[in-house]
Amino acid sequence: MIMILYRYLCRKCPPATGAVPKRNQHSVIAGQINTFEGHFYGMADYTEPLTDEEIEEYGLTFAGRVYVEGDHKVSKMDAQMFLNKEIKSAKIALGNAERRKGVHVDEIENLTRKIEILEWIDAVVLKEGE
Repeated sequence: MIMILYRYLCRKCPPATGAVPKRNQHSVIAGQINTFEGHFYGMADYTEPLTDEEIEEYGLTFAGRVYVEGDHKVSKMDAQMFLNKEIKSAKIALGNAERRKGVHVDEIENLTRKIEILEWIDAVVLKEGE
């Protein structure tokens, strides 16, 4: 069975006790992480998405979903296939949103950001070491 985890990057400090929400916490990893969005102090994975309030209060940034099967991460090939579907789906949703009248600008910005992040994961993370 594949389990979906929700990964958050820590903007303010390493993910120590009290520095990240405990509710539905699966795992934490402390360490320097540099991305195109900036510098982070670690990450925390959760079995359920955090609330907007928790994200803001603890200074977290949503980094996406992680897929694990049992104690093992899903294969790179399965992740790649899923990622390709997510990118395609997000691009279709963005196209639909841009054509609708009265669409909130935030929706378009969020979809554009999602596509950028997914494409970065595809280019940097999944293709790393090939």
